[in-house]
Order: sequence, then C-alpha cells, then structure tokens
Amino acid sequence: MSNELNERQLQFVINYVDSGHGTNSAINAGYSEKSAYSTASDLLRNPKIASAIEKEREDRKKAIQHKLSKYAEDAVKILYELAGKSDSDSVRLQAAKDIMDRAGHKPVDKVENKNEHSGKIEFSFTDPNQEE
Repeated sequence: MSNELNERQLQFVINYVDSGHGTNSAINAGYSEKSAYSTASDLLRNPKIASAIEKEREDRKKAIQHKLSKYAEDAVKILYELAGKSDSDSVRLQAAKDIMDRAGHKPVDKVENKNEHSGKIEFSFTDPNQEE
C-alpha cells in the first residue's frame, strides 16, 4: 500500500475494505470513538485514502482470482468427465450445458413472441366421445 499514509490511515484502509463500515473502521484503526463518524467521513473524502482503498480492493481481487485459477483446470477436467461418463442423463446434460456456457455459448434466456394476428381468433373444443 501507499507509503504516503500513516499507520492509522493504513489500518483504516484495511479495516474499511474488510467491513465497508467507516465509523467502525476509524475506531478499529485507533481514532477517537467520539469523532469516529466525522473522521471516517473526512478519511473517505481524502483522495490518497480513496486511492489506497481502491488499490487494496484490486490487490485482494487479483489474489483471489490467482488462487481460484489454480483450481480451474481441475474443475474443467471434472466437468468433462461428468459430461462423458456419468450414469445420470441429467448430470451429463448439466455438465454439457456448463461446458458450453463457459465456452461462451450460453443459450438465450428470453424469447420474444410477437403476435402477428390482427383480429379475431376462433377455436372450439369437441368431445371425442360425442357422436356427430
């Protein structure tokens, strides 16, 4: 994180990214409880603090993505195995759908149906047991 911030500001940034709660973050960073609300407000308007918060969030996001990417290859192997070898038709179908979705071939969620009729629609029901 930034060397331009003092220790309490750095603690505020970390606490704020963890909780999203300014007042509690200020208190946990060592600021006075009596002025924690206004201190948090001032800190959040400080461009250096805002930048440090954004950087901390990005760093955490990248770290999580890096950890998850280690498991992605194994997950794909499992999907392929399920799609090809599962005894259950529904499991094979869902695995195939998941593979297609991850490959960018997600089916359309919504289909628009336009009624081209302008006028009356007639229909009737007939009882198949009734003789004509």
